[in-house]
Amino acid sequence: MRRRGLFAAVVFLATSSFSPGYAATGVEDVKHADSLIEQKKYQEAIAITDGLIRQDPKNAGAYAERARAYGKLNQFDKAMEDANKAISIDNKNSLAFAMRSACYSSTDQPQRGLADADMAVSLDPKSAKAYSIRAVAHAELGEDVKAQEDFDKAILLDPNEAMFYCNRGVFYSRSGASQKAMKDFEKALSIDPQLASAYTSRALEYGKSGQLQKSIEDSTKAIALDPKLERAYTTRGLAYVRAKKLDLAIVDFNKAVDLAPKHSVAYCNRGWCYNQLGQYEKAVEDLSHAIALNPKNMLAYFNRSVSYQHLDQKDLSKKDYDQAVALGYKPVPPQDSLSKGLSDFGNWIHSVTGL
Repeated sequence: MRRRGLFAAVVFLATSSFSPGYAATGVEDVKHADSLIEQKKYQEAIAITDGLIRQDPKNAGAYAERARAYGKLNQFDKAMEDANKAISIDNKNSLAFAMRSACYSSTDQPQRGLADADMAVSLDPKSAKAYSIRAVAHAELGEDVKAQEDFDKAILLDPNEAMFYCNRGVFYSRSGASQKAMKDFEKALSIDPQLASAYTSRALEYGKSGQLQKSIEDSTKAIALDPKLERAYTTRGLAYVRAKKLDLAIVDFNKAVDLAPKHSVAYCNRGWCYNQLGQYEKAVEDLSHAIALNPKNMLAYFNRSVSYQHLDQKDLSKKDYDQAVALGYKPVPPQDSLSKGLSDFGNWIHSVTGL
């Protein structure tokens, strides 16, 4: 079974362990761009790589670094374009294949992501990060044994990289191994107390177990560290939903939509809240947008069937309900959906985020 979007927020990793094949021209500038990305100064990194590419249009390393910066900003179309360009210039550039793999995994194309991750590993078999990226692709495809092997291999090669523990923790969380997940999140934060993704992932785990205040606190910490981390707003919004603070949840989902306007989940979450508040026209608008972005989003169809039911558009409601069931949603009578459809935090998290 595929698990869509499992690691979209955490696959654009540091690149220090790759052998990126930098062009001779501007090597130090490319390394500086890499450093800026690590400092979350993505626009500055893009500006530097822009200049390098103007100077030397065949600088594969500059394209690969710019791809990573764009990926960090959720600008996957631009990231993909740059990764493709880097590969066309240098088809031995392991970083470029790794970044394209990350793009594929982040845009619901894990099979292509796996092929590129395989290439990155073959080009640089000592790269811990290549194994971690391939683990993500395996996990997205539901290949849990292979994913576990690659996560463990990455940590074996580089036991001091906090993100590897964070990624494996997310994998454990999705698999229902909560204690293992929390152990990995704690390890990640012991290595890097400033890792926003680890706080976000731990917040999600707290939310699933009903520890809502801890979930909100960790999400808030993540946002303070990285105000552009869409997943942190989504996670805090989900905690607010469980705490029955829907107005605060919508504020966070608004921010998630602003930061990731092409993510179907952000609109689906907000549409669900509008349903709960009785704002059914707004719900239809958001849920229709979610479906346009991802026609396989079963929750969006289900939630829109609820909206149509309350707007007395019963034919449209039945059509969406049937489509949701066809996509795998567990049948719930539309008239009961507001109380049973998405009110369970754990099931909502599992269904919406793939965790």
